[in-house]
Amino acid sequence: MSDDAQKPFSSLLWDALKKSRTIVFSSEVSSKSVREATERLLALEALDPTRPITLWLNTPGGAVLPGYGLVDMIRFIRCPVRVVGAGMIASMGISLLISVPLERRFSLPNARFMLHQPRFSGPVYGSISDLELEAIEMVKMKDKTNREISAATGQPVEKIDADTRRDLWLSADEALAYGLVSRIITTAADLPEG
Repeated sequence: MSDDAQKPFSSLLWDALKKSRTIVFSSEVSSKSVREATERLLALEALDPTRPITLWLNTPGGAVLPGYGLVDMIRFIRCPVRVVGAGMIASMGISLLISVPLERRFSLPNARFMLHQPRFSGPVYGSISDLELEAIEMVKMKDKTNREISAATGQPVEKIDADTRRDLWLSADEALAYGLVSRIITTAADLPEG
């Protein structure tokens, strides 16, 4: 029996993804999913800090603070990271997408993108003072996110603010026109080398 036959599938999959310098982020943004993606980014950087890493992104969004931890890590490592939108890129997923320069942001033809303002999740409890502080922090996060989307797309921040008052759904073509991605790709050959 070969060594590969004895390895669990997850190990075989990681071996293949290491060779192609690929990370698949296809889940909700959470502390666990961010930790796994961060570990893989650091491992690929350790193997070769000069070759690009491709991050396949398909997420409904999720936790903002862990998500910004991954945004920071993508920008921190020495390897250039390319992000390819596949499936749904929503909410915090937009911040992950725009964590790289426009020329390294791509979309598959059937990807859908959704921008909106940050939302409370779950029931809210606490004193009025605590709720006021939470609301102030949410407004700060909304303004920060809108400024980042504006800088990444070239759209005026006032337009981003108006567009994110409700869910804004974009097709791949609309995301291209909006400035979220630089190109729509259909095959692996369309992804630029290096």
